[in-house]
Amino acid sequence: MRNMLKGGSVCGRRHYGLGFLLLLLFSYLLPSSFAQAPGGVSPNLAIWLRADTGITTNASGEVTLWADQSSSGNDMSEHLPANDPALLSSDINFNPLVDFSSDRLQDVDGIMGSGTHNNMHAYIVLRTDTIDNTIRRFFLEVGSGTFMQLFTYSVGTAYNFGPFITGSALVQASSAGILQGGYQVWTLISSAGSSLQQIKRDGVSIATESSVGAARGENLLLVLGDYIDAGVPQNQFFHGAMAEFIIYLGDLDLSNDVSNETGRIESYLAIKYGQTLPHHYVNSAGTIVRTVSGAYTNNIAGIARDDASALNQKQSQSVNADVVAMALGSFAVQYRYLFRGCLLHDLGA
Repeated sequence: MRNMLKGGSVCGRRHYGLGFLLLLLFSYLLPSSFAQAPGGVSPNLAIWLRADTGITTNASGEVTLWADQSSSGNDMSEHLPANDPALLSSDINFNPLVDFSSDRLQDVDGIMGSGTHNNMHAYIVLRTDTIDNTIRRFFLEVGSGTFMQLFTYSVGTAYNFGPFITGSALVQASSAGILQGGYQVWTLISSAGSSLQQIKRDGVSIATESSVGAARGENLLLVLGDYIDAGVPQNQFFHGAMAEFIIYLGDLDLSNDVSNETGRIESYLAIKYGQTLPHHYVNSAGTIVRTVSGAYTNNIAGIARDDASALNQKQSQSVNADVVAMALGSFAVQYRYLFRGCLLHDLGA
């Protein structure tokens, strides 16, 4: 734990105006020379899209290629030039976003191949701009009688989020907790081994289902931002933005909320994008680097270097508050962390 620095204060505009600014000076950054993955979890990683790398844009700043950072080669490319999403720089915790309004990207042969997948896990950092009575597709890949997808849709006057895998049962959640225009980390789990389908928002479970279906691939399109049926776009556009898009085609360890693989991935995303988790933050080795108990567990922001996760977050601000932890220069070695949390959640006026 000697490589972890922590801090806490009352926080909130009513107390400190612009909040806290921490300046730390570190030396040079050592390059990574090994395989990297979200939270250091590489087995079964099918696609890893990061808006901070692998992006090709045209002269107008629109994304024409979003390169997969896993070893699977599932790059997303433009479908039609008129529907290319835009790249927004430094839009979420000093990290960029790919902005979708009436836009889509595609992987022509998808990620499921022709196999049957009983275990699938997805992790997505989203800003959702529009929730209405229209089906809006975040992503979708059609299989043999099944879908791997996430979308908002309406049932009467209630708007829902889901389902992930269509099968013997669907897991869906009310959109009441979706922060419209704000940023959230979504975890989607379909685990036959744990008899669990689950939707989590910022690490908090909001919907579960014990009956788990399988997704059967047919080497068809994976589409971000819309649905394309038999080559015909359905114009079910997602309105919002994505900072990171991760899918595993295989089961992950769900046995321990502190150091399991999902906890490692959620911690990586929370630190990078300024999210406050309900569980301890862990590094890619499964070691706790920030406890979440007692005081100062609100509006957490952290800076960190963790090479196995390709994480080098040198400045950070909680999405909930103007609480900033900032590093100047570089981290000399990895597994260095600094966190700042608030005693109060209410920011005042």
